[in-house]
Amino acid sequence: MLCLKFQLINQLKIQDQFFLHQELFFCINLFFCINVVRRRVCKTRGRDIRKNYVNLLNNVSNKHGDIFYDSVLKFYKEISDPDTSVSLKFPNNEEFLENFNFFDVYSDDISKHILRRFENNIRNPEDALKDNDWEIEHVMPLSATRVKDWKPYLGNSQKERKENHATYKNTIGNLTILKAKPNKTVSNKYFTEKKRIEKYGYKNSPFLLTQEVYRYEGDWDIEKIKRRCEDFSKKILKIWPSPFSPNF
Repeated sequence: MLCLKFQLINQLKIQDQFFLHQELFFCINLFFCINVVRRRVCKTRGRDIRKNYVNLLNNVSNKHGDIFYDSVLKFYKEISDPDTSVSLKFPNNEEFLENFNFFDVYSDDISKHILRRFENNIRNPEDALKDNDWEIEHVMPLSATRVKDWKPYLGNSQKERKENHATYKNTIGNLTILKAKPNKTVSNKYFTEKKRIEKYGYKNSPFLLTQEVYRYEGDWDIEKIKRRCEDFSKKILKIWPSPFSPNF
């Protein structure tokens, strides 16, 4: 991101520093939405992303006029047009939604960005989460050695339990956030135990995502993970909208 910021600054020939920063914010948000989040979720090839980035920096500032943000948006519209020779497929809303529910959020290097955006989406702007003194928490344990203890919640057969654990353990529906150090004392406990722990568990967590998890009743099973994935899916088009939508 720093590399992108400095290169965009170099491309922009704007004297007004406030306007420059505003332009940078919108351009980086646009680039991050398209090239990082949507393309990662939909497994677009890395070389296409790099090619897209190079084309953006080489062509956009001289091609579309004086308003840099508008020129960036026009550039993406042009390269996403299937009728052009430079088409680099842009994941539409349907593809984004379909892939997001099964996306391995935890293993991706933008996992904290995704969780932070969901957390801040339900916080007041003045209370936005800014520090990194937190870790990603698996409600259903990440470790396969604990799966045998979750038999009633993962499926009827050993094969089904292993498949469900592998499929859903790192999806957004099974993830929340906790303070970094306490997370080590909570991570492998049962869901009902995690809810009862007052100091470090879910009950008095300062994180709104974790408070939402706390309000789930009963045991944590695959159906709850699926339901929570669906709940997040209703929000992602507002957090990472298509740059071609009217409200972007």
